[in-house]
Amino acid sequence: MSKLFPRTGRRRLLQSAAVGVVALGLLLWWLLPLEEEPPRGTVTFSTGTRAGVYYEYGDRLRKELAKDMPGLKVELLTSDGSQENVARVATGKADFTIAAADAVETYKLGGEGADRLRGVARLYDDYVQLVVPPHSEIESVADLRGKRVAIGLPDSGVRLIATRLLKAAGIDPEKDITPYPDGIDTGPRKLGTKLDAFFWSGGLPTDGLRKLTRTDSFRFIPIAPDLVAKLHKQRAATRYYRATNMPESAYPTIQMGQAVPTLAVSNLLITRTDMDPRLTEWLTRTVIKSRDRIGAHVHSAQLVDLRTAAADAARILGALGAGGLLPPGPDVLATVEFLGEHGIPALPGGRYLAQAVDPADHARVLAARPELVDGIYTDPLTLHEGARRYYRSVKP
Repeated sequence: MSKLFPRTGRRRLLQSAAVGVVALGLLLWWLLPLEEEPPRGTVTFSTGTRAGVYYEYGDRLRKELAKDMPGLKVELLTSDGSQENVARVATGKADFTIAAADAVETYKLGGEGADRLRGVARLYDDYVQLVVPPHSEIESVADLRGKRVAIGLPDSGVRLIATRLLKAAGIDPEKDITPYPDGIDTGPRKLGTKLDAFFWSGGLPTDGLRKLTRTDSFRFIPIAPDLVAKLHKQRAATRYYRATNMPESAYPTIQMGQAVPTLAVSNLLITRTDMDPRLTEWLTRTVIKSRDRIGAHVHSAQLVDLRTAAADAARILGALGAGGLLPPGPDVLATVEFLGEHGIPALPGGRYLAQAVDPADHARVLAARPELVDGIYTDPLTLHEGARRYYRSVKP
């Protein structure tokens, strides 16, 4: 049997429904964020040589930024590399850049505007690649004595590392070799004719070397862990170098299934304190969420991640070791090893966890190592406020 509401009942029902719709709308308005207008304007991004990974990454990132911030114009600048990049950002000649941690630390020792530098993200590692012709008699860094060696462009990160490596091997870069200021743009073409060897430091694989594998052959000279240990005795920024292996998959036709001992150093995306926090937050978001798309073309970019782990702030060990002591130095791997020696679980890449940490220690951890407490490791730079906002918004 059909049941009909009286006219007054239907009116009240409609009124109640209308109130419900309004209430639901207000609730959704409260819970869901308003559509935010993307930042606009112009920024400059200092990259590197056109055959290097810095430039390729910067070019791909610019395209991703155009999708997220159509009103933002990103101007790319080529450069010698890390040293020039850091100086440009510190002095206001560029707004963002990529630079190796050792170059950043070196600049901080006295470069103009160094106190204005801030970190945005840790990107990927550069691997040192010492290249010689296939039938060269050179078998080690020590064998470079008396040879014609490209040690990188004057303001490149390669120049820093090559000079330090040669000194660690007992070679004076100015007297014991014939140094050439070639980078990845020109070094490969001169190998075997005008050069006996060249140094390169970049992500894996570097396009300039990958192209060389299609037409010419070459060999990699191993950089042994004991040489890296000698390198660390030079102090200063050498603490950012770590002994590692270049995987056999980097240049398969050259390495023939063999990993190559070498050293690596992390790359940072950096900016200045006066860069707009909102723009920096948006840029950081794009860097992280475009990892897979950029990584499909720039393989080293696949390593970009949040470098964080879920943990309550009161349980973050930060830099505290056994008995509340700070580990020796801020190096990531050294810290991980230190914590492991004391039976404390640690996750490399930024945030360190302990089974139990007295909440009262949290303030001291924050004061001692704020970058670890934030969960984002951009040592030797403090994290930019805009980047910090983004990481906090996605903290698990």
